[in-house]
Amino acid sequence: MKKEMQNYTQNRELSWLKFNQRVLEEAKDSSVPLLERMKFVSIFTSNLDEFFMIRVGSLYDMSLTDNSTIDSRSGMNPKEQLDAIFAAVAPLYKERDKTYSEIKKLLNPYGVCGLSIKELEQQEKKYVKKYFKDQILPILSPQIVDANHPFPHLLNKELYVIASLKQNGTSMIGIVPVPQFVSDILYLPGHDIRYIRMEKVIMEYLDVVFDKYEVSNKNYICVTRNADVSPDDEALEINDDFRLLMQETIHKRRRMAVVRMETAEPLDKELEKYFCDKFKITPAQIYRTKMPMKLDYIFSIMDKVPASLKRSLIDEPFTPQPSRYLTDGKVIPQVKKKIYFFLIRMRVWIRFCV
Repeated sequence: MKKEMQNYTQNRELSWLKFNQRVLEEAKDSSVPLLERMKFVSIFTSNLDEFFMIRVGSLYDMSLTDNSTIDSRSGMNPKEQLDAIFAAVAPLYKERDKTYSEIKKLLNPYGVCGLSIKELEQQEKKYVKKYFKDQILPILSPQIVDANHPFPHLLNKELYVIASLKQNGTSMIGIVPVPQFVSDILYLPGHDIRYIRMEKVIMEYLDVVFDKYEVSNKNYICVTRNADVSPDDEALEINDDFRLLMQETIHKRRRMAVVRMETAEPLDKELEKYFCDKFKITPAQIYRTKMPMKLDYIFSIMDKVPASLKRSLIDEPFTPQPSRYLTDGKVIPQVKKKIYFFLIRMRVWIRFCV
């Protein structure tokens, strides 16, 4: 594409980020029920996760193999596109965090409260502590990183609680994976929907987990890995077992390069450099977020909303109405006679049926 034409075009990846920003704008619309707005925040988040895994992952591969490839719409090579993406995503994090915080506050009067340990009532603190000791502590798999214990492999999009540890003057890092098979949130006793996120519970009681160490700099992190792998990339013979190929592909995705790191608290310079060296990323790929890194639990909360509040917090379910033009007979003969009464979006389906 000629250089003067690039004034009228834009990079596909940056354009996609603007599209996802419009999803976030739906979460700011005060005419939308609050939990539906929170759902848009969740959709924005899952979209961004997928973007990093696939699109950023693809550019990462290109930057290593053929960085001379130029995007015709923007004139940027893969490395320049990655730098532009990392810079464009940073303000989106701030916008998302602010939107989430505003919606969370607006939900409090309805009894939907996401809490920290400090915000719990005394009885709730006792309940959480007992739940942790009885249900969570026995299934945790804490790991220590020091001269004798290498850094573990962190799974894609899983949460890890970390801390700086010290024993007899020796510094090390403690890592606790948040168990995948427990709920993301712990609901507290009572009529309201009061809950605390599981990573916050584990982070609060890290001193119990690492009881023989001095614990400081508590944090929780999440890494996003390149997932741009397709079975089509591999040579597939007619007689090959496709199921086995898919298993190998999925296993390969688990071990691929880190393209993003998220943290709940700021990292000190020493720890930031450590993670950059370990994951082979730049500081621009580390994003701090004040909101949950996984928002799937929003749908669980929506299921718990009492009937008296559903109209205020959730859209009424849409029930398609039967067409008054159709009878209970076979559809194809009716379509052939009266195609005109279908919406334009149905034309492809009609042609397929006919």
